[in-house]
Amino acid sequence: EVQEEWRAQKKDKKIIVSHDTIIWRLQGGRSCQQANSENHAWLTPEEEENIVAYLLDLAARGFPLTHKTLKLHVETLLCARLGEAFPETGVGHNWTDHFATHHT
Repeated sequence: EVQEEWRAQKKDKKIIVSHDTIIWRLQGGRSCQQANSENHAWLTPEEEENIVAYLLDLAARGFPLTHKTLKLHVETLLCARLGEAFPETGVGHNWTDHFATHHT
């Protein structure tokens, strides 16, 4: 049933999902994307929420979101939390694009 619903969402493309994967997910197991996000993300979920709230506040005050503003704010936060562990190069070149896409 779950597999059929997923196929319908993917516009009837032939998708094969392992029975073990379906059982794992139904029992609350994480997807690979969730695991990677939790284990390799720069920001904690709370920090993401705070940054989104900050950006919405800026927009409400008439300040447009720019990638430069987002990058500066995120890197300031990460430098404060990670100190020397945060690379001098900052977040990656496409990081702000991915963040914006994820939160729109």
